[in-house]
Amino acid sequence: MKIFSKKVLAAVALPVLMTACAANDTKQEQPMKAVTAQDLQHHNWNLVQIDGNPITVTEQNQVPRLEIGEKMTANGNAGCNNFFGQGELKDGQFRIEKWA
Repeated sequence: MKIFSKKVLAAVALPVLMTACAANDTKQEQPMKAVTAQDLQHHNWNLVQIDGNPITVTEQNQVPRLEIGEKMTANGNAGCNNFFGQGELKDGQFRIEKWA
C-alpha cells in the first residue's frame, strides 16, 4: 500500500508543479514566471488525469488531492490514504520530503 501511495502522491505533486509552471501557449514566446510560495499556498489541488488520461474514482476512494499551507506544509489524500509532509520551494522547484 505504501508504494501505491507514493506513486499516487508523485502523480498528484507533478501536475501541481506542471500547472504552476505552465507557460501560455501563444505565438510570442514569453519568459516563464518563477513559481512563488503564494502561487502554491492555500489552494486545493485535485488530480484529474495522469499522462493525459482521466483518473477513475471509485465509490470507496476520493479524488487524490494536495494542499499547501501557510508554512509550506503539505497535506492531502492519495485516494484512500491521508498524507502530510513539509514542503520546500527552492530555485523555483517545489519538493516535499519526509512524507507521513
